Amino acid sequence: PEVVVALVDAAGKERARQKLGPLAAPLDLDPKRLPFRFEGAKPAAGWRVVLDPDGKIPEITEENNGEQVGG
Repeated sequence: PEVVVALVDAAGKERARQKLGPLAAPLDLDPKRLPFRFEGAKPAAGWRVVLDPDGKIPEITEENNGEQVGG
C-alpha cells in the first residue's frame, strides 16, 4: 500500500502530511527507504514524524512508527 507520513505537533495535531507511494518489501533483508521533506516546517519540542498515521497498514506492532523531531 501507499506509504503516508505525517508531522504531528506536541498536542497531537497533524501539521503536514505526505503520500510517498509504495515501499518495496525488504525481501533481501536490506532496509528500504523513501526520501521526504516537510518544506517550510519548523518542528518544536515534542513534535513527531509518524508513519501510517491512519493505521491502514496491518502490522504486528505500531510502536516503531514515530520519531521525535524538533527540539
